[in-house]
Amino acid sequence: MKIKFNHDKILTFAAFFPIVLLTLQIIIVGLKILPHSGVRIISIVISGLFMLPALIIIVKRKLKLLLISYAVVYVLIAYSYLFFPENAKYIFDEMFNLLLIIVPAFLCIASVSNLQNFKSVLNGISNVIFLLGFLYFILVFLQRISFANYNMSYSYYLLLPALVFSSQKKISSNLKVIIILFLMLVFGSRGPLFIAVFYFIISNTIYFKKKILLYLTILISVLLILLIDFNAVLVFTEKYIGFSPRTLYFIINEQTFSDTNRFGIFKNVWESILDGPFLGRGLFSDRVINNGTYSHNLLLEVLHGFGFFLGSVLIVYLLWITVYTYKRTNKNERNYFLIFFFYGFLPLLFTGSYIQHNWFAVFLGGIILFFNLNKNKNIVGYNSINDIT
Repeated sequence: MKIKFNHDKILTFAAFFPIVLLTLQIIIVGLKILPHSGVRIISIVISGLFMLPALIIIVKRKLKLLLISYAVVYVLIAYSYLFFPENAKYIFDEMFNLLLIIVPAFLCIASVSNLQNFKSVLNGISNVIFLLGFLYFILVFLQRISFANYNMSYSYYLLLPALVFSSQKKISSNLKVIIILFLMLVFGSRGPLFIAVFYFIISNTIYFKKKILLYLTILISVLLILLIDFNAVLVFTEKYIGFSPRTLYFIINEQTFSDTNRFGIFKNVWESILDGPFLGRGLFSDRVINNGTYSHNLLLEVLHGFGFFLGSVLIVYLLWITVYTYKRTNKNERNYFLIFFFYGFLPLLFTGSYIQHNWFAVFLGGIILFFNLNKNKNIVGYNSINDIT
């Protein structure tokens, strides 16, 4: 009997499976089973293997887009390497991740043709990430994993399930979101926590049809916040887990929006942009002037790499196509489209790098996915898209 595989589900799984591996990675490293460098290599290889069947599907569906994407990336890498040799170290460090994980993730999502299949797989992956995140909490609580201050990566991995569960507008899903917010508060950083809270509020207000449930959700959320004794949580973590949560400390001490040297990095990058505004300095150039640290801001990183003028054109076009796609999206699906924006764009305004993390690839893939679905006027069941490249 011939087994039939759902191509859209394979594409979605291949795109988001690396996040599962990254969440598992912090557990493996925390348990000291393998060093971080070894686990990272293994994760890239495993992710690449899962990408192979997805690439076959992409070749059949979006060969032109695949060829253009890799041609552009290779040209940018070659240009950066030849004209800016000081970037070479960082290019070699991140090249395989860019070529084997980030670009394929973009192509996978851009090649999806059925949103319902996409949703079902993403929901399953979100549940796995949620369980792994909760397992990490248990292992830290049992002191099987030592935890010092905070883990930014951990909270950004949990951001995806937080957004997906918020979009479902179910009591069970909202309970999962509350648990994730607690985990972010205790173990994570402020950026993903605020993004998750913001999306949760939007998803359960603007896009909530049942007003009674809406008011009930708001009431319960406000009561939970008022009833939480943050000082008691801080004392609990210090006494029973052995560390003081960084994010919680900032909130209690009214330093929620305090600067952690971000503005110093921003200033350094901005001054460098003004020194050479026309052509830019190539991929990963911001690492050169920041001793290996990226800009922590998508806009600055693009301007530094492509120059002020070309970079500005790219940024304006990106914002335009985002708004255009959102407005053309079916009102029932706009909430889901915002997941891509909140996951793949907003975090890059505060941290991360668009050519080092897969967030931006997911965002761009989502734009093409919804753009194509909107052109075919059938978001739920359309099964063949050939409009964009």
